[in-house]
Amino acid sequence: MTLIEDRPSATESAPGSHVVLVTGSGPFAEQVRVALRDPDTSVAEFDAMAALEALEAAPDLIILDASAPQFVEPRPLGRLRHRWPSVLIVAVRVADEHVATTLLEAGADDAIEARHDWAHVAARLNASARRIRMANALLRRRVGDVVYDRDNRRVWCAGIEVEFAPRELAVLDALWIRAGELVRHESLQDYVWSGVEEGERSNRLEVYISYIRRKLRRSNEVTIQTLRGAGYRLVRKSATDTPWERDET
Repeated sequence: MTLIEDRPSATESAPGSHVVLVTGSGPFAEQVRVALRDPDTSVAEFDAMAALEALEAAPDLIILDASAPQFVEPRPLGRLRHRWPSVLIVAVRVADEHVATTLLEAGADDAIEARHDWAHVAARLNASARRIRMANALLRRRVGDVVYDRDNRRVWCAGIEVEFAPRELAVLDALWIRAGELVRHESLQDYVWSGVEEGERSNRLEVYISYIRRKLRRSNEVTIQTLRGAGYRLVRKSATDTPWERDET
């Protein structure tokens, strides 16, 4: 029997936290990188809000350098909060309490004033990164080297985030919640295409299974297996307990 782990083990952890820092200061960026130096935390740096807003995949934590006013304007901050409600947003080097209040009202989760020494700032940034790592560990489930965050509709394959269209994700979701078990054609079709004519369902299902297989091709451990005339299952490639046909189309 192939098991799906409810929580990542110590040797097979879910992705930690992906941090995006927006600043125009190289020395400050290095300070942040040193403060957040952790094997489960990655830090990407941008020097413009437009670059951040152009991201397709949501980061876990956004750090905004408030010493440059263009990085903490309330309107762009509000857009970020509306687009990514689950992302943690922290403004640092905030001028004073009045500005901090404005940023919190605009959507920031924390606003750290410039009057604090760096040890205090670093401790609060680490607390934010730690909080998001803990949340990720609870929300993200793993089968082999594929991790799925059902609440936030995000998928990682061999450590790389992979974008799924909504219908693809619905098919993956149906397989995921019964990982290691046969999911019959009829169950998948009812789950994903309720209300669609039966003849159209079968063709669509095969097409979307093909799409998902391509997106999981990076995986060294997970595949979708086919039992002709019955259905599919999401399984570790090492599973050999049943005579399933591995179809790589």
